[in-house]
Amino acid sequence: MLEIDLQTQEAIQDEYSDIRSIGRTLTDLEETRIGLENRFYATLLSRMGDDCPDRDSPQFFAMCRSSYRDKLRDTDGKVLLDEDLRPIDLPEEGAYEYIVKAEKSVIKKLESMMMALMGPNMQAFLDQVGIGTKTVSRLLGEIGHPIVAFPAHWEEGEDDEDKKVLVPDEPFLRRVSDLWSYCGHGDPERKRKKGMTQADALKLGNPRAKMTINQMAVRCMMRTERVSSTGKHMPASPYRAIYDNKRAHYETARPEWADARKKGAAIRITAKEILRDLYNAALKDLEEAA
Repeated sequence: MLEIDLQTQEAIQDEYSDIRSIGRTLTDLEETRIGLENRFYATLLSRMGDDCPDRDSPQFFAMCRSSYRDKLRDTDGKVLLDEDLRPIDLPEEGAYEYIVKAEKSVIKKLESMMMALMGPNMQAFLDQVGIGTKTVSRLLGEIGHPIVAFPAHWEEGEDDEDKKVLVPDEPFLRRVSDLWSYCGHGDPERKRKKGMTQADALKLGNPRAKMTINQMAVRCMMRTERVSSTGKHMPASPYRAIYDNKRAHYETARPEWADARKKGAAIRITAKEILRDLYNAALKDLEEAA
């Protein structure tokens, strides 16, 4: 049976605490960037209608950068226009571009921190088609180490009942079912509802971890075998076969389900298999290190 000594536990906790902090900074930056893009796109769509560029097109992002820059003005404070009567941007970066640059910098930092901790088995897991370091580093930023968990709970402060204090609990070694539950893929019958207790809410898992692992599953599902525009062979993700098998199963076993429900159920199984492989890779690295 695997045993983790106290010194190793402390090292893991320190390392993954830093990853969690950086990972949540990245989430905050990404949410801010997406909010700015959505706000500008809604404005653009109302003004341009059918002529509005696609939300994910290079033209849209160029217009987004321009929108959040300051404009050149004359001595009376009026915005200067070019020959097409469009406001002229100041050459320096604007608020949107600073956020994009900060997001890229944090991604680079997070990936670097994670790669420094990876053993050979985790590296092999990362090298699979459709996995990659960015999303896994964000997942680890939410869940911490896949095997060694460091739970905590809130208690009322001794001097101030309105002040909550985070109290660490005893570390423990997760089972793969524990990892599934923490990532929101435990009992599928559990649903978020109004008035539920904190204990019941915690059983639903970490919503950001669930979102991240589902994004990984969707990306793997989309990675089919193909030939790129340059003639390069692009292999399928190994998790695509898992998705296809489960989707075919639901077509036969659950013909009454809508297509969206069948797809969602197959994505859920794919996400659980990715988590299982992540768990096993981390466990092997721990065992070999021990």
